[in-house]
Amino acid sequence: MTDLRTRQKALARRAILEALADLIAETRHLDFSVQEVAERAGVSLRTVYNHFPSREDLLDGLNDHFSEVMVERQGVLIGDVDSVEQVVEAAATNFRIFEELGGLSEAWIQVSALVPPAAEEHRRRTARMVELVAGALPELAPAQQEVVGTLVRHLFSQRTWYSMTRDYGLSIDDTVEATRWAVTALLDAARGGDPPDTEGASP
Repeated sequence: MTDLRTRQKALARRAILEALADLIAETRHLDFSVQEVAERAGVSLRTVYNHFPSREDLLDGLNDHFSEVMVERQGVLIGDVDSVEQVVEAAATNFRIFEELGGLSEAWIQVSALVPPAAEEHRRRTARMVELVAGALPELAPAQQEVVGTLVRHLFSQRTWYSMTRDYGLSIDDTVEATRWAVTALLDAARGGDPPDTEGASP
């Protein structure tokens, strides 16, 4: 295959996935037809099926595309950080990238809730955050470390960005700073002897 043909195929694939992302972001659900995607992308139905034989392949492709674009934009993966403090800064960077990507980020939220590979990745990242919190707060009981880690993961998730900016209308700057403040306050409280009262904590 010539370099030109390879580039054309890559451009068509990207156009299809971006059209799908726009469609999902607008409708806020995954009830779409492949024909709708083809029309938005400006390609034939056959072209879509050549790249993605099924709707499931389209959704998997969107998940992969989002990950690829995050790498292109120098987003930070939780597996690339070594401390909770680094996560705070990484998440601020990622929030701003989510905002720049707009519809692609919004679509990925819908996909990640329903597509098993994305859901599994979500669980893996949460487990990594709990591990980081355990390292930062070794004095907490394991159940408390899990609660704090899960809450920190949620606060710095794409869903928090979406909820605060899209549902509640905060600016990206206010969203970044409010989330940074909330996580810092949470960790300071835990370090200061006021962790969450969980069922697995020692009496």
